[in-house]
This record gives sequence, C-alpha cells and structure tokens, in this order.
Amino acid sequence: MDELLKYLDRSPRPLVLVSEGKVAWANDALADLIATSTDDLLGGSLPLAGEVSLDRLRHSRTDAAIVHASGKLIEVVITSTMVGPEAWMFEFAPANYENAKASDYFTKLQVLADNVPIGIFISESGLRLAYVNASMAELCDVLPGEMLGTGWLRQFGSDEEARVRDLALTALTGTPVKTTLQFVTCKGSSRYLDLSILPVKARDGSLSFIGTALDVSELAARESKLTFEVEHDSLTGLGNRRRLESDLDAHLQALPPGGKLLVGFCDIDNFKQINDTLGHLVGDRVLSEVAERFRRSRFKAYRYAGDEFVAIGEVAELSAAEAEAELRTLLEEPMVLGSAVLTVKISVGVAAALPGESTETVLGRSDAAMYRTKRRGPSDAH
Repeated sequence: MDELLKYLDRSPRPLVLVSEGKVAWANDALADLIATSTDDLLGGSLPLAGEVSLDRLRHSRTDAAIVHASGKLIEVVITSTMVGPEAWMFEFAPANYENAKASDYFTKLQVLADNVPIGIFISESGLRLAYVNASMAELCDVLPGEMLGTGWLRQFGSDEEARVRDLALTALTGTPVKTTLQFVTCKGSSRYLDLSILPVKARDGSLSFIGTALDVSELAARESKLTFEVEHDSLTGLGNRRRLESDLDAHLQALPPGGKLLVGFCDIDNFKQINDTLGHLVGDRVLSEVAERFRRSRFKAYRYAGDEFVAIGEVAELSAAEAEAELRTLLEEPMVLGSAVLTVKISVGVAAALPGESTETVLGRSDAAMYRTKRRGPSDAH
C-alpha cells in the first residue's frame, strides 16, 4: 500500500480523493495545476466551477473547470471513479490534451471506417447523416456525398425507405435495431443487407446513431437456392410433395365459407411403357413437357411422385367434371419431341375442397377420383 501511495503521489496526472464532499488526499500534480499546496486542499471542498458527473457503476467523464490560485479558471476533463461508499477518485486532464487525444483517435477511426469492407453511416442529428463510408455508398450504387443529410433514405425505394426510417427512429429512442433488408439500388442491382443501427448518447443527453450494413446477397441467394431445392422437383421445377402439402394447407386455411378450391390428381397412363420402349430420356422430356403445360394453365401444379401430378385451382366457374376435362385436354395434346410426335393419355380425378377439410382428406378424395377414372378403362395408346 505504501508503494501504491508513493506512486500516486508522484503520478504526472493530477489526482484527488474526495470523501463525503471533502478533499481527503491530493497529489503534487494537482497542487501544481492550481498552484495550491496539498495541505491547503485537505479537508476543504474541491475548487471546481460546476458539478461533476458521478456514476456508481462505472467511470464517468465531465467537462469542467477548476479554479487556479490566481482565480483563473482552467478547463479540464474530470474522470471520476467510485472507490468507497461516499468516496471518489478524480483524475484531471487539461481539456486541450483531451481534445487532441480525441482528435487523434477520431483520425485513426476515420481511416479505419473509410477502408473497411462494411458499410458505415453516422448521423449528426436526428435522421441526418454526417458521415457515410465508401463501402456503404458502393452498396447503394451512389457516391458518398449523395447519402449525406437525409439523402440516404431515398436510396432504398419507397417501401424500404419507410421501413429504414422507422428503424432509425427506433434507434433514436435509445433502442438498438437489427434486420435483414432487401432492396433494389438506383442502378437496378438487388441487394440483401444485414443492417444494424445503434443509438449513441452525447454528453448533453442528445441521441444520434451509428449504423453498419453488411452485404449478404450471396448468402441469401444460396439459402434461397437450398430452400428451392428442398421444396421443388429437380427435373420439372414444379413444387414437390412437401411444397404441395404446405401450399394446400394454406389454401384450405384461407378458404372462406362458400369458397371453392379444385384439386386435381393426374397420372400419366402406362408411363413405364414409355420409359421401357423409348428410354428414360424421352420419359424425362414427357414429364418436363407436362410441367410446362401446367405452367401455361390456370392451375398451379406439383409433381407428387413419379408420373403423378397434383393441380390446384381457385376456379369458381368450373365444376369438378369440367376441370377434369380441361386438364385432360391440356395434357393429352400431342407432344413434339424432336422429330417424333407422341400422344399420352392421362387419368385425371378432381375433387372440390370444402372449408375445414384437411390436406390429407382432400388429396385422398382427388386420388380416389383419379383411380375411378383409371378403372373405367384408360387408353394405353402412345
């Protein structure tokens, strides 16, 4: 302890210990700063002009002035640290020294911000930006100067602008925000950004914010591709059984009383014969052609399994029988495959879904309708 006190006594930084509002100890550096002996300081109030910010949980800093023996005010920055129930250690630094140090830090931080591959934007007051780095401007396909002030909001398009504005205003209430934003730049490039906006509180209590933006477009594209592959058939590009069940369930949940949803089960007759006699490449082309015809129809189709497809349509003017005939006409039109013309026959069964029915029930009824058609004697001519 003696060694510590000896060090503090000789520290070049002015220090003082204040207990219950009175000076309990001061070092020579403080005495030199205000030309007052330590003995004269002990037991009295610290000669300050203004109040010192005190925080019981952490260091706090206050711009203040201390009175020199001549009566002159010396501007200082005071760092206060709680060291006992009613005891505080104050460390003084000349304001010009702190300003120079802050300026040096700012210069280094600005060099860093100017060169990092992450978008950075900083507000000066409210929503107005005072700084935008080159990476942020590049993400928006503009020059940094075009994003200063409130111009940055206009880079996101009308819908996204309102969303970003709300996020920034939330940050200005003191709440950090983070989101993933998709938007199209003024040059037509599509971007996905991981956007973070953090509130910054000034010493005078005013709030601004600092934001970062990370381009995650490639990651979003990979995730979208993986999602597509999980829910779609690789050969035809149609939704698979998993996607069918999800979409059909959503349709049934949204079906209003009196609403009408037609679900058709379609099976290519004797498809194995096509594969066995003409080859699997021709069989794949037949499946792809069937999928393409579905895309041109007013039904949304899914490849259920093998040569089975399911079609969904909100077609109020059609009965189940009319929808069945329409699908059969659509799919049985001769196919031109290279130099060959092929006609396939399709067994189709259509069921009208009722409000409140489950996906399993509706698919079961349309599947049963399709097998009734097949039992009536499908043609095997190709």
